[in-house]
Amino acid sequence: MFARGDGPAAALVGIAGPGLANGTMYLLSLFLLRRPSVRRNVFLFMLVFWFNFMNVANFFDYVPIRTFASHGDIGHITEGLGVSPWAALIALGIPTAIATWFLFARTLPAALGRIAPDSSFRQNFIGNLSVVLFFGYFGFAGVVGYGEPSHTLSVLSLCAIPIMLIVCSPSRRWMRARVEASRESEAVKA
Repeated sequence: MFARGDGPAAALVGIAGPGLANGTMYLLSLFLLRRPSVRRNVFLFMLVFWFNFMNVANFFDYVPIRTFASHGDIGHITEGLGVSPWAALIALGIPTAIATWFLFARTLPAALGRIAPDSSFRQNFIGNLSVVLFFGYFGFAGVVGYGEPSHTLSVLSLCAIPIMLIVCSPSRRWMRARVEASRESEAVKA
């Protein structure tokens, strides 16, 4: 596509992964997490939660981690549209930041209240696993093969793990309040 001068088409192909696939599936999973039929079935709720998590984590893996790569989906978008990676970082980074905040501030506490309402061990396990997978596994995507900026962002993502483990600990007052509010809303709906 680039060879024949069809950059916008290449950009559309690039946006298919993060925008169409992950974006659509993220919104669908958010919708499903609020459905009473999903909320009643703990196993189904857990499955949809992790599906939601994977979509948000894939956003993070694309932007900011691999935003400055010259190849891959974001590289194809920036080259195809003839825009700076900084423009992609802003345009795609804001929705990614909002989805990340929503995941850790709203969706995760709701999941802890639904999946592990009375088990601090399971709540800690799910919370810690979420942080380590998100900032470790998905954040690690730019360490090799995507250039120095991606490498640096991956290292910063790894450095964020201990901070996020503290911030998102189920023993934190704000997290306990959100988990409790989630359990109370479930009791009211039942």
